[in-house]
Amino acid sequence: MNSKKLKREHRYEKISFYISMSFLMFIILFLSNILKVLKDSLMITNIGIESLGHIRIFIQLPLSFLIIYIFSFFKKRVHQTRIFKIIIIFYAIFIFVFGNILYPYRSIFFLSEDLKFKILQVLPQANRILNIIDNWPITMYYFLADLWPLLIYVNCFWELSNRITSSKEAIKIYPLYNIIGQSNIIITSIVIYNLTSNSIENFISSFGLELVQVFSNIALCIIILILLIYHFITLKYRDQDYSRVSTEINRITKYKQIFKIIINNKLILSTFINNLIYFATVCIIETLWFHFIKIHYNGVLRSLISFKSKVLFITGISTIVCSILNKIILKRAGWNFVSSILPYTMLFLSFCVLIVNVTTDATNYPILLIITIISIASKGLKYTFFDTTKEMAYIPLDKESKFYGKISSDTLAPNVGKVLGNIFQITFFTIYWNLESSKIIIYLIFILILLNTFWVYNLKNFKISYNKVLKQ
Repeated sequence: MNSKKLKREHRYEKISFYISMSFLMFIILFLSNILKVLKDSLMITNIGIESLGHIRIFIQLPLSFLIIYIFSFFKKRVHQTRIFKIIIIFYAIFIFVFGNILYPYRSIFFLSEDLKFKILQVLPQANRILNIIDNWPITMYYFLADLWPLLIYVNCFWELSNRITSSKEAIKIYPLYNIIGQSNIIITSIVIYNLTSNSIENFISSFGLELVQVFSNIALCIIILILLIYHFITLKYRDQDYSRVSTEINRITKYKQIFKIIINNKLILSTFINNLIYFATVCIIETLWFHFIKIHYNGVLRSLISFKSKVLFITGISTIVCSILNKIILKRAGWNFVSSILPYTMLFLSFCVLIVNVTTDATNYPILLIITIISIASKGLKYTFFDTTKEMAYIPLDKESKFYGKISSDTLAPNVGKVLGNIFQITFFTIYWNLESSKIIIYLIFILILLNTFWVYNLKNFKISYNKVLKQ
């Protein structure tokens, strides 16, 4: 009788934990989508897509390496719960300052027109760099909003879940995480769409507030809610090994160790390459998408946010459908088939983009439609099929490989991938600085096809490595 009671209690505790984690995932991704919609809209309207590559390489890359080092350094010395809280508090402070001080008074930070005129006389190509300098608060917001899912969602949420979940349990549990957590996209899109309606905007304006200020203050409230939920989870499960810092890895993380495990571990290497190529393709897709959005909506902030909220709603529907299909397909077709879905889909859609771009004019709606479809697919399939199989690949590894593998594949690879995706953009936009953006787009589409082709090629190594580790 006692045995049955203990089993019941243990089962209830597990279910309770998974529900709590799913809700935490929901809130984290809810905020991630709000930050993403706002950062993209601010980038298009204030800085321009031509400067996006410069931001990602000259600002995001060095700062990301610094963040990786600091994150790894503290991970060996500070409890996981405290690291989470430090990051959350930092974001809360920055978002409050940005929304209420830096953005409303951003014109104070602009360079003088005389200075810019003199610089452009000497170096005409520096126009995009000057835009970044003038709008440095938006640039910092863009960087931190882009870093949020990597620090909080990937390195904190999934690490916590991977510690207590076996490979067999993950097949059932991780798709359920996605169904609950990814449903946030639908809710987020509805909230954003209503906030950009004329009646709400007029109401906000009557208090002397801007739309960006309202979004920032909402984000601040959500951050506080995330902190409370995380505190509740860690407090309730404090007697169990859910958030214990690993004592087996007591060395300070160095880049030499990260590169060493990437080279020596074939599964980590193939996972690293998959992540790298995904983020490289996403960078190019975003640039293409932003280019055609700006053409159709003339750079109006409210219209851009409203359009992105509609796309977000469709992304949410597709993600929920993919999450349900993921659970069914993973159970029936297996891990190997599910891991192939995103790369092959991206390759097919890349060819579709090329065909539509060649056969239609940039001002026509079909090209925006196909770019929007590939943007939705790159997120919906990534959040479900790609993320689930990727996280399952970490589970059979030992603790040291799991730790360094996640740092390399989930923190380093995205940033290196963004650099790779933006090197081509910077090259084209710098060399042909006086050429129209529409002329450069065709080159980026060809690069997109090449990257996705290599991604499909790397799948073979990924599957062989995972199945070999799983058997061991």
